[in-house]
This record gives sequence, C-alpha cells and structure tokens, in this order.
Amino acid sequence: MALFRRKKNRPPRAMRLAFVQLRIRERAQLLESAVVEPELERARLADFCRDAGVPPVALDTFESWTAELDEEAWRRLALQVEAFGDDGARSCLPAIHDANQSLAPLIGQLVDLATRMPMHTMDLLCQSVIRTEEFARAFAANAGIAIHGETAEESAVVLNRLDYSQLLAEAEAAKLSAEDRMAYLRALQEEEEAEHFGARRGKW
Repeated sequence: MALFRRKKNRPPRAMRLAFVQLRIRERAQLLESAVVEPELERARLADFCRDAGVPPVALDTFESWTAELDEEAWRRLALQVEAFGDDGARSCLPAIHDANQSLAPLIGQLVDLATRMPMHTMDLLCQSVIRTEEFARAFAANAGIAIHGETAEESAVVLNRLDYSQLLAEAEAAKLSAEDRMAYLRALQEEEEAEHFGARRGKW
C-alpha cells in the first residue's frame, strides 16, 4: 500500500491571503517571547506534506538547509511553515514536489526568505497589518503559490508596492535623528496603509 496517496486530477488551489495573514499574525504574537524548536517545525511541515500526499523532506536535508539560521530567522521560517496551514497553500506542495522530484528546493526558498527579510521582526509583524500582508505575499511569491482572486502580475505589483525596504531607504535619506527617523517612518507607513487599503476598497 502506498504511503502517500493523492486525489487524482486535483489541481493546486490558490492561497487565501487573509487567512494566511491571520495565521502569521497570531503565530508572530506567540513567537515574540518564544524560542523556536527546529524539530517541531520540521515535524509540522512534514505533517502538512503528508496531508498533501507528498513525502516530507529528509531530516539531514532539512538540517543542512537550516544550519546557519539565527533565532529571528528561525521565527520567520516558522511563520512560513504556519502558512501551509492554509489548504490552498498546502495544495501546491504536490506540484512543487513533482517539478523538482523533491521538496528540498522549497526548504531552500523558505530559508532564503527568512534570511533576507531581517526587518520583519515579530514585533513589527504584530504591530503592522500591512507588514504582515507583505510577508504573506513574499512567502507566496517565493514559493510559487498563487493568491486567490489575483493574477500573478497583480500579485507582483502589490508586493512591489509594499516593499518595506523602500520606506526604510526614504527614512534614512531624510538624515534625521533616530527618534525623528522612527516618527518619520511611522508617518510613511500610515500614508502607505491609507493608499494601499484605499486602493483595495476601490478595486473590490
């Protein structure tokens, strides 16, 4: 009897952005003061793989990809594992596996995102809805997962517009003191949120 069974001819579904944002935000709140247990995250990801009918990544492969992660990067990796709790995101695992004959490259992509978004701390994600959306969208783009109700082009445009590093660059260019820079950055974020959510209301 086969260990992993898939339902035949079931195409991948798209990720529910609002649901994933909520899961990420709730997990970020828990991780603000918690240390990630790597073995637990590997086990949770393995469970999601089994639910999707694909074999999980081998222990040695997972450990080799994650060996250099620091504590905060581990937290961001755990948030991405959490995102696979969405059945739409999870349904994409078989296609990712089949394209590579393994999920090992996916682990590399998750680790890459965890290390290249250092500004997205748990504190920031808990405070800012728009930064949580940016992280969720970055996860989907990095893993090659579609977002429900959007074309790939639309998702790319929105993610580019939400780029937090651009706001940081603007605040840095203003040559302000540390205190004034934080106030300036908050003002930029408020302006960004007003524009972003206003645009979404206009679209829907």
